[in-house]
Amino acid sequence: MKPAALHRAQEHAAKWAAWIGVFGHVWAIVASLLKPTPPGFPATWTLVLAVLPTLAFAALIHRRVAFARHALVAYVGVLIPLLLTEPFVTGRPAVAILCPIALATFLTGPRTVLAMAIAPIVVVSARAGWSSPYLETGYLVMYLIISAMLFATRMTLNIALADAEKSSALFEALARETNEIITISGPGTTARDATVTYVSPSVTRVLGYPIDEPAQLTWADVVHLDDHEKITKISNEIRSSPGTSSTGQFRMRHKDGSYRWVVARGTNLVNNPHVGGVLSTYVDVTSLVEERELAEDRLEHEAHHDSATGLPNRRKLHDMLADALAGVKTGASWSVLFIDIDGFKVVNDSLGHDYGDRLITSVAERLVPVLPPASTIFRFGGDELVALLRTSGDEAGEIGARLVVAMQKPFALGERDVFVTASVGVAAVRPDHDRPEAVMKDADLAMYRAKERGRNRCERFDDKMRERAVRRHELEQALRCALDAGELTLAYQPKVSASDGRILGFEALARWDSARLGKIGPAEFVPLAEETGLIVPIGLAMLEKAGAQLRAWQARSPRLAGLKMAVNLSGRQLRGQEDFADHVCRILETNAVLPWCLELEITESVLMTNAAKAVERLERLKKLGVKLAIDDFGTGYSSLSYLRRFPVDVLKIDRAFVTGLGTSREDSAIVHLIITLAQALGLETVAEGVETHDQLVELRSLGCHQIQGFLISEPLSPEAATQLLERSYGLASDDRLRAAAE
Repeated sequence: MKPAALHRAQEHAAKWAAWIGVFGHVWAIVASLLKPTPPGFPATWTLVLAVLPTLAFAALIHRRVAFARHALVAYVGVLIPLLLTEPFVTGRPAVAILCPIALATFLTGPRTVLAMAIAPIVVVSARAGWSSPYLETGYLVMYLIISAMLFATRMTLNIALADAEKSSALFEALARETNEIITISGPGTTARDATVTYVSPSVTRVLGYPIDEPAQLTWADVVHLDDHEKITKISNEIRSSPGTSSTGQFRMRHKDGSYRWVVARGTNLVNNPHVGGVLSTYVDVTSLVEERELAEDRLEHEAHHDSATGLPNRRKLHDMLADALAGVKTGASWSVLFIDIDGFKVVNDSLGHDYGDRLITSVAERLVPVLPPASTIFRFGGDELVALLRTSGDEAGEIGARLVVAMQKPFALGERDVFVTASVGVAAVRPDHDRPEAVMKDADLAMYRAKERGRNRCERFDDKMRERAVRRHELEQALRCALDAGELTLAYQPKVSASDGRILGFEALARWDSARLGKIGPAEFVPLAEETGLIVPIGLAMLEKAGAQLRAWQARSPRLAGLKMAVNLSGRQLRGQEDFADHVCRILETNAVLPWCLELEITESVLMTNAAKAVERLERLKKLGVKLAIDDFGTGYSSLSYLRRFPVDVLKIDRAFVTGLGTSREDSAIVHLIITLAQALGLETVAEGVETHDQLVELRSLGCHQIQGFLISEPLSPEAATQLLERSYGLASDDRLRAAAE
């Protein structure tokens, strides 16, 4: 049974027992009034017999069970001596004695009542014999029935009281040992005008207060100041109507002055007679909140820091740059250094990512002393760092230059010394920057300018860089559409024999005439095509055009059957296009061009970027029968050992050396050395950029095989190149004779 049900059973049983006792008592009084008082029976005893049961009844109604028990025992104690007087025994009805004794059975223990009940019967039997009216059957039956009913009620109540005490003890233990604080506050419209009527003993362990102290405190005393509004809103909601519940989380002050996080749930039980107020439970969740806060702090740190190095990351930079932009608008000075670590990829690829991360950390540590106080270093990307400085652009430029110098010393990574340099771009944060990305774009442009100028240097952003960036963006967008729009064409520059001037072939040179931007020189769009990867489809399309044009020229006359076509091959095509040799084979077959009539030119720097792979790819092309030439020879850094391994047929002397022929002894010596080397290796030589007759004379004397340049002809359109061929080979007169014969 629940404690409330037990209390109700106790109350009903006590009331019934008391009413039965009163009934018997009233019966006795009425009977005594109808008969004369026995001689020798004092009036005082009548008063005692009347008052004591009445006091017992009143005490029972007010749940003073102990007092009622004592009153009835006194009543029986007075009654037993009176039973010794025969007149009293013969002049009172039995119920006046038996009912109070039965009621005592209910209120006292069964053993005590048994003694008090048997004693009068024994005395009466001894004095009056068994003929006394008190021993008549009807009275005894009534006594036994009443006693049995009350005795049974007493035993049931004993069981109920024992269960209630057990439940009460269990509740008290739970209330004392649990981590929950249980309170009951009286009725009221708000928490301020309600008094606390119950607080569980667990308040001492959870919040450190003695059991009687919380009732004297107000919400303002125990709830954190920042949570007052929240707790007031929750309390008003709960007290708005009976049965309403609400839950909230807030901080409560401990006895030691610290605060504990609690989750509270309150329920309005004003209409419940056993509660009569708001029942609230408070669970201490401080450890959970602290764990959650630690987890949130950890996630926040991970979201704004690089996991490998611990440096603030790009997201953190964005947030701090946004603050810097706001500060600049109020007069503060901020600048950004964009640092690209030259040679980082080599370290990362050769030694592993762990060494790469350690290198980044070491670089950041070395930069700290160079930077002014309150500066922050971020890891922007794999090999990129960014420093945010609270200084002007001029000062940042000087700091960037010192930073480049600081990078000259080696970095010790374990037992290894690693040498890297830095390309640094400097950009001042200006009021016209509308977002952090705009600042980083300027710094990025300056950094790439430093890389273009040879790396290991610092460049400061200026407006010309932005103009170049805008121009580059426009070119890239237009170039992506140029091929499909038919804007890319080929111009053909003749290559002639140095000895007799006969045209031996042409070099196909890409040209771009943009409908929106006009004519764009190859020096501007070819590097862009290389960088964006567009060179692969463009190069293939140009190779197909050149193959088709060569076939058209060779078909004009048998004398042109040996005409050759040279086409430039990009590094991306050679290294990145696995099936490039298959494309070349298809073009040769489609146009019925002999393989040795096609010459592919590759720059020296492209060959040496990955020499081993270059050798492999060149051998696949060589198996097709095409000729291979090294373009701009002498400007790169190839070694003689690799030159022997490359399956090439032609060395093209760069125009930078040809220009000095006849005027510079050094250039003449270099050209002579290249031609001698080619002859020793059995290679042909072609001189580019020949513009004067003196250059031609000297090249002839050195034994150069072919020449190419403005002295012979500028690059020509297909129609102009065709006319030049006709004049050179007399094809025009042949056509006229053929027409006349027909």
